[in-house]
Formats: sequence, C-alpha cells, structure tokens
Amino acid sequence: MTGISFTGIGSGLEVSTIVDAMVSAESVPYESRMATLQGAYTTDISAVGALKSALEDVTASFGALGDEDEYQQRTISGRDDFVSLSSDKEAEVGNYSVEVLALATQHKLLSSAIDGDEAVGEGTLSFASGDNTFDIVVSDTDTLSDIRDAINDSSSNSSVSATIITDSSGQHLVLNSKKNRPR
Repeated sequence: MTGISFTGIGSGLEVSTIVDAMVSAESVPYESRMATLQGAYTTDISAVGALKSALEDVTASFGALGDEDEYQQRTISGRDDFVSLSSDKEAEVGNYSVEVLALATQHKLLSSAIDGDEAVGEGTLSFASGDNTFDIVVSDTDTLSDIRDAINDSSSNSSVSATIITDSSGQHLVLNSKKNRPR
C-alpha cells in the first residue's frame, strides 16, 4: 500500500495549512446543505405565518356572521331632505318609495265682509295657534286695518299673520298660520 509519508517538521511542508485546507474542503458541502435547509425552513415558517393570519381573518369573518345584531342590520338611503328614514333589524328587506299626495299649506281663516271704514266693535280678541296664545284689545273705533296691524305688531304673536282682502261685498280679515300644516 502506498501512502503519503511526512518526515515531520523538517520536511518543509506546512502541515497546519494542509490540515486547515482539508478540514475546510470537508465542511463546504455540509455548510452548503445547512444554508439550503435553513432557507427552506425560513420559507416554511413565513408560509405558516401567512396561513395563520389568513385563518384568523376567516375566523373573525365567521364570528361576525354569527352575531345576529350585525348580521340582521338594514341599511337605508334616500335623496330627500323632507323625509326622515330609519330602520332596524325587524324591517322587511326591499325597496320602498314615498309618494307625496298633498303638500302642506298654511291654514287660513276668513272673516265676514265688513265696510272698510266701519268700526268693528270693542272687546278683546284671543288667539291660540299651537303653543302660541295672545290677546288683542280692540277699541270701539278700530277698523279691520287697525286690528290687522295690532295682530301683526303684537310681540306675543309668533304664529299668525293678518291681511285684508277686499271684494265686491267689502273687506275681509284673513288670518294665516305662519307654519305649514298637512292638508
């Protein structure tokens, strides 16, 4: 059998360099395999983390489906400032529309015809409209024009405006509500 023989330190060979080179040559394939395995493990760990995050999102979504108050919500939408919209979980699902059959108008009261220069009579006129009440004191010389002005100028009046309409039968005192009411 042939072999390599060293005669020792005196042979002129650098034994420590040769041993280091042999050990390095033996470790390169091992280190390469370890680096490859470490990369594969890192990729697997990242994939498991992404899967876990996705499963948590799915679980949270299923949890929300199980919450009756969340699942039974109804949404509403509309394009009109005059109609108030609301709903709850008891509302039937569907499309609804609102049709206005009559608009609100002012309420009007019309007096009997009176001659424009004729005094109406003496007394107190009491007005009540909604929450607003007020009185007007009428003298024995007041005409419809005086009564109209007293009503419109009253600081207690927030609900009625007075006008006069003249036709062939005479003058009429007309009282209008300042607020609209449904017909």
